[in-house]
Amino acid sequence: MRAAILAFVALAAIVQAAPAPNPYFPYFPPTGNGGHASTGNTGDANGGSVINDGYFISNGYKANKAGNGGVSWSGDAFAGNGGYFGGNGGNAHTGNTGDANGGDVINAGKYITNSAGANKAGNGGISKSGNAYAGNGKRYYFPSGGNGGHAWTGNTGDANGGNVVNDGWYIYNGYGANKAGNGGVSWSGDAYAGNGGYFGGNGGNAKSGNTGDANGGSVVNTGGFITNGPGASEYPDSLS
Repeated sequence: MRAAILAFVALAAIVQAAPAPNPYFPYFPPTGNGGHASTGNTGDANGGSVINDGYFISNGYKANKAGNGGVSWSGDAFAGNGGYFGGNGGNAHTGNTGDANGGDVINAGKYITNSAGANKAGNGGISKSGNAYAGNGKRYYFPSGGNGGHAWTGNTGDANGGNVVNDGWYIYNGYGANKAGNGGVSWSGDAYAGNGGYFGGNGGNAKSGNTGDANGGSVVNTGGFITNGPGASEYPDSLS
């Protein structure tokens, strides 16, 4: 019994004399790639049209004004960077955008008279894809590389001005006559590719999307006995 107690005391003394374990181990965060970012496609934002189709139509004071195109715009995309200790940057991609055409004014029939304000087609709106910002490869001073992400922006739709079409017999437009819509803006966003890492890695690729048309509208008179009046037909500018 006494021998067992002495052995226990000796073991306790050895444990007490032993150095305490160090709880602070060196920590190396794992590598990790940046996340990808993409924005969705957007729909059309066309202005509405005015259509007079029939007999003996007279519109009155300000006559007909078609709607302007709105804005079809995909948002910006920001991809994540690679980790501190290595990793590739994410890719960024913005969606395609729809059309933003101005509306048309169409007079089709017989005996149509529009009078004072006459006809004004809608202006084209804005079709714009967002900017794309790809992530960088690992960019900190620990010797490990990473590739930069790729960036590309979506294609954009058309932003044409609306048309004025007079098609029929005995059409008389009056004072303001006919004004076709101005072209709007079709604009693909900027693409920023990611940089390679400090200790190796390739830079990403950047590509902007294709843009649509942004033409001014037309004034079309076809038929018999058409008279447009003082302002006659005005063709607009085009923007791109």
